[in-house]
Formats: sequence, structure tokens, C-alpha cells
Amino acid sequence: MGKFHIVNDAYDNATLIKKKIDFLSYKNIKGKISKMFCRFYDVLPPDIQTYIFEIRLQDSIYKKYVCRKAQKMELFRFIVHKLIPDNIEHENDDGIETNTIMFYPFTLDIAYITEKCSRILTKNDDIYWLKSRFLIPLQTGLFVFKEEAATAAKWCPQSMAENYNRILEAYILLIKKLDIVD
Repeated sequence: MGKFHIVNDAYDNATLIKKKIDFLSYKNIKGKISKMFCRFYDVLPPDIQTYIFEIRLQDSIYKKYVCRKAQKMELFRFIVHKLIPDNIEHENDDGIETNTIMFYPFTLDIAYITEKCSRILTKNDDIYWLKSRFLIPLQTGLFVFKEEAATAAKWCPQSMAENYNRILEAYILLIKKLDIVD
């Protein structure tokens, strides 16, 4: 009789815990509970509580890591396949004609990618690839069109000057974040 009673109590406790988990997950979906604790964990020993919290934390960190990794891959894919740099022929100081690859710093695509890079990328990413494929052509474009941006603020639509300033601010933030010294 005693074993049957213990089994029923354990079953009741398990169903009660399941109901509380369902209720708390429903409340969490609604956004009312954001802390990482539940009332039914008070019944469990502290080491099991800590273990459960570690599992939940590890899962959320892993999800954030996977999401950030996917964002970086999509960002690199966009830089490689969608951004087409301009090619300018000019004479250098020695009178030799050269080609310079650069990005036109007034477009929304460049502004978006530069801002996204400044938010997502870290020092652990492939900085050399990023410099050669994106940062050096962007820096060249910012330098070449510096005077045009100043005059565009006077006679052109505001969006051109705003895009240039957005790109310049994001570029400076990205250079500081990646510790790249020019």
C-alpha cells in the first residue's frame, strides 16, 4: 500500500511540475516572465536547480551563437555576391594610369552593410579578408567622394549626404571595434 501511495504522489508531483512548466512557458511566450527561475524548482535540491539553470543557459547561449554565425555568413555572402565595386582609372603621382577599386559611398546597400558589420563582426572574424574585400574599397570611396559629400549636402537631396555620414560613422566604429590602424 505504501509503494502505491508513493508512486501516486510521484505521478501527481510530475504532472503538477509539467503543468507549471506549461503554464510558465505560456507566460514566457506572452512576455510576462523573463527571469530564469521557476517556483517549482524550490522543491528540488540546489545542485539539481543549478544543473537545470546551466542547461537552460547553455541552450540560450548556443541559440544566440548559431544566430550570430548565420548572420555573419549571410553578411559575407552579401559582400561577395551582391556588392559590386566601382573601378576608377586615374593617374598616380608618377603619371602611370592605375585602376582603383572602390565602393560608391552614397548607396543604401553600402550603408546597410557597413552598419551591420559594425554591429555583428568581432576581432575573431577574418579581418584580412574583410579588409581586402570590403574595408579598403570602402575607405577609398569615402576618401574620393569626400568633397562631393560636402557639396551634396548643399544642393542634392539630403539622402545622399545622410548615407555618406551613416557610412562614415559606421566605418569609424568598425575600425575602432576591430582595432585596425590605418
